[in-house]
Amino acid sequence: MINNACLKFQGFTPSEFTFSFLNKKLNAISEEAPYDSHLSAVFARKGLTFEGQIQVNATAGKFAATASGQNIKEMTYRLVEQIQNQIDKWKTQRFVSTNVVA
Repeated sequence: MINNACLKFQGFTPSEFTFSFLNKKLNAISEEAPYDSHLSAVFARKGLTFEGQIQVNATAGKFAATASGQNIKEMTYRLVEQIQNQIDKWKTQRFVSTNVVA
């Protein structure tokens, strides 16, 4: 598990394979996120449905995603895509000057 992350499970205990998959995805997010980010993720099982929530908090801003589905892997891909889109948008805008006067 990465140092700057908190990973919680509710309503189920993931298999080693599932835990490894989720950890790998969270590591990928952490590598792309702002340098001082803290990442938290909660994965819950409610009946036949998995619900996921990922938050990335940094000085540069907050990124958050939620998703649900019957397949934890597909739901996780949707979560990662949402967060990645937000981080990509931040990266394109972080150095855009806002009327800098010399």
